[in-house]
Amino acid sequence: HRDLHSFPTRRSSDLAEAQKLAAQFTERTASTIELLRATAERLAAEARTDALEIGFLVARRILEMELSASAEPLVNLVRSAVRRLGESRRIVIHLSPPDAQAMNTIIESRGPQAVAQAAISRVEIVADPSLGRGDCLVDGDLVTVDGRLNARIEELRRVLEASGTEESP
Repeated sequence: HRDLHSFPTRRSSDLAEAQKLAAQFTERTASTIELLRATAERLAAEARTDALEIGFLVARRILEMELSASAEPLVNLVRSAVRRLGESRRIVIHLSPPDAQAMNTIIESRGPQAVAQAAISRVEIVADPSLGRGDCLVDGDLVTVDGRLNARIEELRRVLEASGTEESP
């Protein structure tokens, strides 16, 4: 009779053990799912960052190729930097030597209006060997605008990262 009486107790302890194991499995599963979710979010963030970096590199290469093929992208870059400068009676534009030569030719043929507003009394181009193709520094009466490609790309990166942060929960 002892075997018959111990059977329900044994069954109850087996059931309790099974419930304990199920609870541990559920806890481990939840922990694993959370770890996978965190890993997926980290990988997605890394992928976005990598995609941005590749995009910036591609944009820079395209711009460099366009600068080699035509002076118009250079004119647009300089005009953009000059606009950011605001009102100024005298503008000094620092460019790489090849860009300075191209810009001097453009200003000789089109006049200073090619890069600045007509109210500007004087535009001076300075060849600066420390600058790369497409880079420019523009000095005005009171302020300097950093129009180097790296500075513009960093500014774009900050804007994109800030907008990405705003979208995050």
